[in-house]
Amino acid sequence: MKVALFVTGELELGGLQKALERRFPGHEFEYAVYQVGRRGRAEPFPSFTSGAVSPDARLLPEDPLIKLAQRVVDHQHEGADLLLLLDDLELANLDQAGVVVDRVRAAFTQLVRDREVARGSVAANRLARWLRETVSFHLAAPMIESWLFADPDGLPHAGVPAARLPSPPHLGPNPEHVTLTDPAYLNDDGADCACCEQPGCEDQPKKSRPVWLLNGVQGHRERHPKAALAWLLKNRSEDKCSTYRESKHGAESLGRLNWPAALRDPTAMTFLRALHNDLAEGLGEPGLVLPGNPAPETTFWPGRADAVLRNV
Repeated sequence: MKVALFVTGELELGGLQKALERRFPGHEFEYAVYQVGRRGRAEPFPSFTSGAVSPDARLLPEDPLIKLAQRVVDHQHEGADLLLLLDDLELANLDQAGVVVDRVRAAFTQLVRDREVARGSVAANRLARWLRETVSFHLAAPMIESWLFADPDGLPHAGVPAARLPSPPHLGPNPEHVTLTDPAYLNDDGADCACCEQPGCEDQPKKSRPVWLLNGVQGHRERHPKAALAWLLKNRSEDKCSTYRESKHGAESLGRLNWPAALRDPTAMTFLRALHNDLAEGLGEPGLVLPGNPAPETTFWPGRADAVLRNV
């Protein structure tokens, strides 16, 4: 079967296809292209979860979510058997995944209504059925780097040297909620980073500041897997005081993801489990479904009466 991937990050664009091909051999995965950049490289779709998602905000044509949903609808006749949309939940939405899912449902419902106005009820019903049978929306919680912490080999595959690998007591049991509790990480103020020496990290622009010192990370550092991975690859002489690059280190590790190992704890990584098992079912591979608790917000339930997409 053929699966089209709609992703919103450089890491996913560099590694998700390989990760899925390794887990589901015999099936074809390809990226839906948002646009091609100046250097001829494909670029990911804009994320709609970069800030706290409001349950009441009106969905306008220029909204990133509406644009993403429209591109999905435009893909209806491109020959894919399944379409997978993946976005980061982000810390701002970690406690309101249901709100994010409801916004996705609302966006696609709005496009079905638009189709009815433009082409009539038959065309709208055809689109609605295609969405329910073909399209899935999933979340990486709070962001996709959590998958690399869940895989026992994820950090070495991302280039973290043995001397920098966290001790087990400092790793959260569920990286979707707590990633790294090493006191050295939680208290690192960047004082030894070359990029922070003049005039100091707090006065550096966002593009130059270490990830673990960004405003949105403060107070939640132990829950931020991207910041934790950047810190584990800390290098005081590098830009942002780290060698970590999503499209290089993150993508390499993601492409080698050991799915069963990452999902070995049946109570952890519930959003990743929901994605994995939804794909296994959709691809006709029930033998690959892994036991455990999937996230209820994004779990595929066959025959769900109010489904807008396959799983939401």
